[in-house]
Amino acid sequence: MRAVFDWSWALLTDAERQVLRQLSVFRGGFTREAAATIVGATLRVLTSLVHKSLVRLTAAGGTSVGRYEIHELLRQFAAEQLDTAPAERATVAAQHGAYYLAFVAARARRLGRDQPREAAAESRLRSTMSVRPGTGPSPRPARPSWRRPPTAGGSSAC
Repeated sequence: MRAVFDWSWALLTDAERQVLRQLSVFRGGFTREAAATIVGATLRVLTSLVHKSLVRLTAAGGTSVGRYEIHELLRQFAAEQLDTAPAERATVAAQHGAYYLAFVAARARRLGRDQPREAAAESRLRSTMSVRPGTGPSPRPARPSWRRPPTAGGSSAC
């Protein structure tokens, strides 16, 4: 898997590499608006990553607004690339936290009193948050799953 990811990574433009490694802060998917606000992803770069099968665009509950997703193994690889630039990682993590703090604050009234089910459905907090309050960024496995040795049967479960 490492060779495949390295090869694909080498074929990307600098802008695509930057956006993909920064998108690794998202766990479970993200909207175009979140990607644009947090990592500065343009529609052109997102579309290019979709066409290169590095990011997937899915329909969001029958709405016209879709959500983007990165396969977990590829997200881990991209996170490794981001880890090589600690200052960039810190900046993106701070932007990610600020974006979702503002996102939740804008919906606080609905979450608290008026329309909690609608606000919870709209926010999709479980699928978009990668930073838990008071803990910093979610811990990643010490060894990414795409690097794990084959199982006892000799084959990998990919």
